[in-house]
Amino acid sequence: MSSVTAIQLVSVPASVLLPPPSSPPMKAHHAPDGSFVNPWESFKKSERTVGFKDFFTGIVLGNPNAKPVPDDPKDRPVQVVKPVFDHPPDGIKATWIGHASWLVEFPSSIEGQRGITILLDPVWSERTSPVSFAGPKRYSPTPCGIDDLPFIDAVVISHSHYDHLDIHTLKALQAKQAKDKDSRPIRLFVPLGNKKWAVSNLGSLGAENIIELDWWEGTSLTRGDEILKIQCTPAQHFSGRTLTDRNYSLWASWLFTFSSPSEKKTLFFAGDTGYRAVPASICKPDFAESPYPGKEALQGLPCNPTFGWIGKNAQVDLALLPVGLFNLIAWQSQIHAAPWDSVDMHKDLRAKSSVAMHYGTVRGGISATYEPIDMPLRELRAACEREGIPHSKAKPNERLDGKGEFIYCDIGVTILA
Repeated sequence: MSSVTAIQLVSVPASVLLPPPSSPPMKAHHAPDGSFVNPWESFKKSERTVGFKDFFTGIVLGNPNAKPVPDDPKDRPVQVVKPVFDHPPDGIKATWIGHASWLVEFPSSIEGQRGITILLDPVWSERTSPVSFAGPKRYSPTPCGIDDLPFIDAVVISHSHYDHLDIHTLKALQAKQAKDKDSRPIRLFVPLGNKKWAVSNLGSLGAENIIELDWWEGTSLTRGDEILKIQCTPAQHFSGRTLTDRNYSLWASWLFTFSSPSEKKTLFFAGDTGYRAVPASICKPDFAESPYPGKEALQGLPCNPTFGWIGKNAQVDLALLPVGLFNLIAWQSQIHAAPWDSVDMHKDLRAKSSVAMHYGTVRGGISATYEPIDMPLRELRAACEREGIPHSKAKPNERLDGKGEFIYCDIGVTILA
């Protein structure tokens, strides 16, 4: 094998990045007190309130109407398979690790070397919680160990919640790569306000390797004549790891544009996002078989304009979109996209292909009570049927058609786009 070609962090002028829209204003998400806000009409705080008794009995003790996770993994809608990381070097290769975690490898123009390889929101911990004995828990294991991963050039984080930013995983990855004979710095990309936490908890990475970006800012990783532009883009969500830091770090989606003399590919990672706030007055009863309010009920509700703007100005080859942990809609819609929202996001983005994520992995909190684990895929398929969007379950190492399809897959499966 040839010697490893160095990957450089290279700043890029704003003129080569996707430009921001004229509305809302560029810094509208910055609050005067240093925190961040969602600046769109599509975000509205929930009208629904819950009393202590309902919260304690329905969420802490468990509601008798809630459907448990099947004991036999074969009876669950998402299976787990061991990934294989030796795919051909052309195109984007995206392997689902579960929830919102992905390993993505971009094309390689250098013989005998892997493409630039990144991890998105990597979480290997059993619980997505500040403590190991309580909180949301995996029912689908990770498909491989951290030691099974190829060398990771960069980690990209969407926001600070424990199911997306896992300190134990990042430390284990750092330790694993420090032993690699070709050891080189891991670059960590985070939204604005997260660098201080990262330096404090992952100081040995080096502050120079922790890159903090605001919405619409970007930079690049380069290797020879390969360029991977990494741009921080908006999401409709919130942040926080303690009782006192809510919304004092930014949340984001990410746009990746790869180019070499022979190939150009664009990937969009939505992270964790809502699409439109749905008022409680049009929501179905709590334990309805389908929580879909209906097309007429949703018509006229403001939708987040970010995805349409990206779709008009970038040719998205592959979009990774959340479809789960969305119910109850009256509580969740402003921060978590429902499957029908994700189909509309897919259409707004004009994505050649989209793949479902943020479901089939973790159980806890509101979703454990109100969202059976088969609901996200059931609602996604129904939404695709209503909108005439091709949809199917991808096989391992399947190359997508790129004809506007919305795909779902098992954990550990690699998609080629």
